[in-house]
Amino acid sequence: MSGEQFTVLGDEERLRGFAFTVVDRTVAAPDGKPFHRDVALHLGAVAVIPVDADRNVHLIRQYRAPIDRYLLEIPAGLRDHSGEPEVMTAHRELLEECGLRARTMVELGVMLNSAGWTDQQTWLFLATDLEEVGAAPEGIEEHFIEHVTMPLDDLCAYRDPLGVDVDTVLAAHLARAYLG
Repeated sequence: MSGEQFTVLGDEERLRGFAFTVVDRTVAAPDGKPFHRDVALHLGAVAVIPVDADRNVHLIRQYRAPIDRYLLEIPAGLRDHSGEPEVMTAHRELLEECGLRARTMVELGVMLNSAGWTDQQTWLFLATDLEEVGAAPEGIEEHFIEHVTMPLDDLCAYRDPLGVDVDTVLAAHLARAYLG
């Protein structure tokens, strides 16, 4: 079955936004029959798990308009500066949201956020050797961030599925595995 090929025949733009574009994608199945899927083409994002020398994670509690509530998260943001390497976006977001600089930034991996409807990729980074320099918020929500610190092991055991995002959960487990 893996040898059977699907072929993208084309995209028709339905909506263009700042971070994503929604298209009606026409695809030919291996038997030649066409079908349609709504697809969100996304800029991509980064998420950074900052872990200090005591293995505490620096988190933020931030309002998220799509779900109309606050979430506990690691710093994250869009790849919205053209040509900026992912690692630089990670450094920028860490500074904006947490007021931290990292002497060491390690890529933990790249995840597909929800491949059933978007091509969004999020690069996950581990930031260590941290220095506090003061936050530099850019977005509206960033001006109302609450800073939270908790042990990495506690974050890995966190069990409120509606209070934390998937980037944070995955990055916590990858960071713990990386750090040993």
